[in-house]
Amino acid sequence: MKNEIAHWTLRKNLRHLRRTRKVHNLDTAGSAGILFDATNTKHFDSVQAFYKDLGKHLSEIRVLGYFRGKELPDPYLFKKNFTFFQKKDLNWYRKPVKPEVETFIKRPFDILIDLSMSDDYLFQYIVAMSAAQLKVGHYPKGRNYYDLMIQVEKNPSIDYLIEQVMHYLGTINKPHFTVF
Repeated sequence: MKNEIAHWTLRKNLRHLRRTRKVHNLDTAGSAGILFDATNTKHFDSVQAFYKDLGKHLSEIRVLGYFRGKELPDPYLFKKNFTFFQKKDLNWYRKPVKPEVETFIKRPFDILIDLSMSDDYLFQYIVAMSAAQLKVGHYPKGRNYYDLMIQVEKNPSIDYLIEQVMHYLGTINKPHFTVF
């Protein structure tokens, strides 16, 4: 019942959402938002490395992580441009209510990259409601709120998804040069 109410509310909110859609690559984008499940500390390490790699191409990057535990691990604290939220920051049907999450959603990133590989409503809500021009993520089984979906079924790891995101964002929408 909670899930049905959550998705009904999301569909209702999506009717009022207006965003500019545009295909960006690493050369045309200036900003990106990264969304991930921060519960696994290995994922945090992978996202930090990805953040540094993206920083070579983009001027503004913000990271939003969901941590399922009670207390954030020390390495997560005081990370510049990293924001974390927890279960206490969700309402009864798992919609994020922390002001920093709402700010992340409303920020008009050129690219939103969802590394969560999760069909959890809280990630779906953030992706669906995001004002980002291009939304990138794994190929989902259920509802789809992405503009670019990457198939990771054969290798469902965050490192593989990051590798594929970098590949496709480095390739798409590039002018093709012909040498005569």
